[in-house]
Amino acid sequence: MARAFNKFAKKYIGDIMEEEGFVPYKTTYFIRLTENNRLVQFISFSSGASGGCRYLEVGYLPLFMKHESNTISSEIHGRMKDRPPCGWGSFCWKFPKGDMKTAEESMIEIKNVIIKYTIPYLNRYCTFESILEMLEEDKPDVVPEVYNALSRGKSHHKGYFAMGAGDYKKAEKYFKESYSRFKPENRIKEISRWIMEELEEILDAIHDNDKIEQVMEKNRQHTIELMKLRKYIAIN
Repeated sequence: MARAFNKFAKKYIGDIMEEEGFVPYKTTYFIRLTENNRLVQFISFSSGASGGCRYLEVGYLPLFMKHESNTISSEIHGRMKDRPPCGWGSFCWKFPKGDMKTAEESMIEIKNVIIKYTIPYLNRYCTFESILEMLEEDKPDVVPEVYNALSRGKSHHKGYFAMGAGDYKKAEKYFKESYSRFKPENRIKEISRWIMEELEEILDAIHDNDKIEQVMEKNRQHTIELMKLRKYIAIN
């Protein structure tokens, strides 16, 4: 079903995706690699819980951010619809099985949102520096909705974009803020321990340019292999 949808989607937005440098990834994603193959921008079409509909999702993933999933998952993302100023908002377009007319109408509406909001947004915020500035300003109607909803953890993400922008001093500040929310007893929990160890490795290397770049490249290569991105980097 997902493969059929992606083939259907390419009929309506394939030309736009190609013009903007996006390539199909897996079954319901289009991705674009920027910043020297260190940043992934993605456009995806997740299905609704009840089936028969699709969300338009947009986001970012720094490849040197420690990642343990073989799918694109990021808290710097959100759903889009036709809503100013940037299009953020949850809307599930209908794709009922066997109803080609409704599916075509939905795809045309999605295409309009992609042209009106998605592509301009991803082109405006396409570097670590510009994305960091956007996250720091933290305007609710501009930042991706999932990031906007975070009650904790914003510093963690800003640290990675600061690191990508080469501002290690600012990155250190954000990573220290992120680390300060953990207590020694948090190590008992696997997820907390994993994040703490991740931050400790970065903070230990942050004052040595060669060392921190080695950490970043190690994580980037791990993510590339985990998500099977090698062939996309080869053609980028």
